[in-house]
Amino acid sequence: MDFDWMNVIPDVGSENILFLAEGLLPYLKPNEVQQLVKQMRSHFSGATWVMDVMGNYGKLLRKMTAKLEAPLQWFVKNEQDLTAMGLQVVNTWPLYQLYPERWPWQWQLLFKLLTQFPYFRNGYLIVETKL
Repeated sequence: MDFDWMNVIPDVGSENILFLAEGLLPYLKPNEVQQLVKQMRSHFSGATWVMDVMGNYGKLLRKMTAKLEAPLQWFVKNEQDLTAMGLQVVNTWPLYQLYPERWPWQWQLLFKLLTQFPYFRNGYLIVETKL
């Protein structure tokens, strides 16, 4: 949560910056995620930020990760939680809709059906946002 790194990024125009947060945000406390969003928006307004966010599944994994001393702490109900933090949601992909060719056709059909239900769809999302 040391934000000094933001001061050493060259001034290339925020619209030319892409940030990726993969496997990071669920381990932060909700107030830390909010602080990070606030700092990034103030330094890089208009930049693109792609992140994975956990919903219901993270809550199911909370006890297991706590035993490993790496508890999951931040979850979202859906992408509107990100909008409420001041991020502009550009695209959202349920994890199961990415790379469908990796799954046997039976699983593809099952995932297509299950992603119609918010509990399953929002379990794990990849979200593209603008700061």
